[in-house]
Amino acid sequence: LVLLFGVTIYRWCKADLSGAFTILVALVMILVKIFPKILESDFILWRMIDRIAVVIYPICLIISLWFTFYFDDSVEWMNKLNQAIGRRIGLQQGAYIERGFKFLGQNMFFVGAGIDAFGERTPGIYNYVDNIYISLLLRYGILFCVVAILLLTVTMYYCYQKKMRIWLWMLSLWALHGLFEDKMHLAYYNSLLLIVGQAIQNVDLSFIKFRKVLTQRRDRSKS
Repeated sequence: LVLLFGVTIYRWCKADLSGAFTILVALVMILVKIFPKILESDFILWRMIDRIAVVIYPICLIISLWFTFYFDDSVEWMNKLNQAIGRRIGLQQGAYIERGFKFLGQNMFFVGAGIDAFGERTPGIYNYVDNIYISLLLRYGILFCVVAILLLTVTMYYCYQKKMRIWLWMLSLWALHGLFEDKMHLAYYNSLLLIVGQAIQNVDLSFIKFRKVLTQRRDRSKS
């Protein structure tokens, strides 16, 4: 059913990326079904993937910023990459050059698919920023983006700590998807975000516990 859904999206909705990621998720599901021990295996490849997954969001943010700051269409490989992903890198760099990143964000209206914010056709105008990391920085500002990335990293650490490998992998795919799609931060579009609340409540941050122990020892020594 998931494969059929992904192929349908790809064929009739022209959503190449969403369709491809849906199919990829289905293939991961099949792989896990055939080899269920993957979820508990200590094989070095899986452990490396898990550790990278914990910091996948800061990595994707850094990659997005690097391309935004240093993209040059005169460089052949950069130009080819930009064309291959629908000129997304050039558009995000253009938006940054025009408006910059503000600490608390700014009002921005992107034009996508030839339609403005009021639904009117604007032929020849297209400036939509699809990269979620750059879109957050442009619209909501540096503070909000840093907090969002921090919460997602804490969530990934929680999943890693609890050995929730399937969550780690799915959320990692979401992080990579965010390089090309800006709707994935909305809870109604991506229900996986609901685990953030659980992670914040239950994550076991060892350095915080260590500080509490030190504080308790100081209080005892004083008393």
